[in-house]
Amino acid sequence: CYTLRQVNASFQEPPFRPIFIDKGALKPSKAEFEDAVPASCGDAPPPPNKNAALEQAKKAFAVTYGDQCD
Repeated sequence: CYTLRQVNASFQEPPFRPIFIDKGALKPSKAEFEDAVPASCGDAPPPPNKNAALEQAKKAFAVTYGDQCD
């Protein structure tokens, strides 16, 4: 898990500092990637279902370009 920080640019003096990694931790794992990555970090909400996002994108593509593709 990582903690990222980004200070509002209007509060910064030049040079602008973009988003940065504040802290993070890695641990070795022998598990497959999907099994080794936690569902969420700390009290953060879990990420959206990847398959749901893909299906939503496919539907949007079909609506927009469906008549142009075979």
